[in-house]
Amino acid sequence: MDVRTFIVEIVGKIAWPVTVFVLALYFKDSLKRVVGRIIRFQHQDTVIEFQKGVEEILNVAQGNSQLESVTCHDARFNYILELRNLPSRSAIIEAWLILEAEIDKIYYKHFPDAKGVPPVRKLISLHKKNALNDTGFEIIDMLGRLRNKAVHEAEFDIPRATLDAYLETVYKIVATVNG
Repeated sequence: MDVRTFIVEIVGKIAWPVTVFVLALYFKDSLKRVVGRIIRFQHQDTVIEFQKGVEEILNVAQGNSQLESVTCHDARFNYILELRNLPSRSAIIEAWLILEAEIDKIYYKHFPDAKGVPPVRKLISLHKKNALNDTGFEIIDMLGRLRNKAVHEAEFDIPRATLDAYLETVYKIVATVNG
């Protein structure tokens, strides 16, 4: 093997790794956001879970001082807490629908002429307009992720305490919005 052939072989072997590395550096901020949203990777029999535990997610909501001050004694919203009697999948989906309706109310107060806006866009718009602070945005986003698991996972089930925390968080958000 001569020197030219050797150089061509070496360049051929390292071209893809170098290209991937350069692209990763270039798009590192975008990749952080995308990788941060990956919850599960599965290839054949291998499954890797990336998602934070549901309990950890709900701890963010329960540690929020604005929500902590809301008491769970407002009879107007007791139906949210009564969802505890449903199976966990149904309870989470129903609670999310109630929360989504409240988000719609807030959204259309700020953007009365908007039509056909997807729920995620509504949240982003409210956040950009400062109608929803960073913590509120994060809490609702996390609640939405758990809702997505409830909708899409075939074997979805969570502990009763986690369901109670989810429903209480939705209750407090709804009570705060309507308070």
